[in-house]
Amino acid sequence: MRVVLVGGLGFLGYHLARELSGCCEVLVAARESSLRSYWRRALAREVERLGARLILFRGAVDEEGLEKLGGDVYVHVAGRISGSLSAQREAHVALLGRVIGAASRLGARVVYISSILAYGRVRGLRRGSLVQEEERHLEGERSYRSYHALTKAEGEKLLVSRSSDVNGKWSILRPALLVGAWGYHLEWRAATWLSRLKLYPSARWKLNVVPARDVARVALKASKGAYDGLWIHLSPYHVEASTMYKLVCENLVGASCRGVPVSLLLEILGPLAPPYTALSAAWEGISNGYLFTSRRLSGFEWTPLEEAVKEFANWARSQARSTRF
Repeated sequence: MRVVLVGGLGFLGYHLARELSGCCEVLVAARESSLRSYWRRALAREVERLGARLILFRGAVDEEGLEKLGGDVYVHVAGRISGSLSAQREAHVALLGRVIGAASRLGARVVYISSILAYGRVRGLRRGSLVQEEERHLEGERSYRSYHALTKAEGEKLLVSRSSDVNGKWSILRPALLVGAWGYHLEWRAATWLSRLKLYPSARWKLNVVPARDVARVALKASKGAYDGLWIHLSPYHVEASTMYKLVCENLVGASCRGVPVSLLLEILGPLAPPYTALSAAWEGISNGYLFTSRRLSGFEWTPLEEAVKEFANWARSQARSTRF
């Protein structure tokens, strides 16, 4: 089975390449310009070491080029946490449209990596509510605070609306906050910087968290058709932010750490954050306060959270000499 990871040079792309390369031919499709980033260059070397084949597009990742890759499965991994509305729509909606077009002509399957934030804020659903997958897709009155959440939802709606184009061979995965190796995103870098001072951000909010390797394991099942026509929540752990980041700090420095209160600061800055920022996306999840779970993954054996944190800490220590981490 040939699997094409579209926009696969990233945190999750690494874990997908690692999981899928064990049983599939994996192609990672990305823009040539993405290699300007230090982390993307490092990831390019790593996914090739894992056995995946890197396919670089000089311009946009176009439909014709995707079709020529001849995938049996296209996993849309591309994502942006910040940027203009048009830029995020390009990543989460327009590119997905091109993926669907290529897949439809090949009779291929499409797996869309979305986000739990695509669920939005549902009118009348109280903060702290436990949320399972819908029986019908994104019904009810919903609002979105960030462009990230809005455009992820638009991508989901596009895929569902074009179900017949791919003969119903599609699924949507909605991961929570990822934890694991190659966590180079800002939230993990900030936690690492604080940990070097034996500090961690302290807040009582509950976070939805998932080991990145488990998202890859579910994506492998989705690639084989296990969840066709479904949207799946990937959020096995609901952990207080203080507990989560204290665990990260102690794994990184091997000593007791002290919490730095951040709740008040975020409660002031979060509502003021422009919708194109990463802070706006983070505040979306915090302010909604929903706890996501899955009725469709009962019995799935999740990686213990402590193990996933340790994996991140080991990787972060290996990057200690990098001035970028």
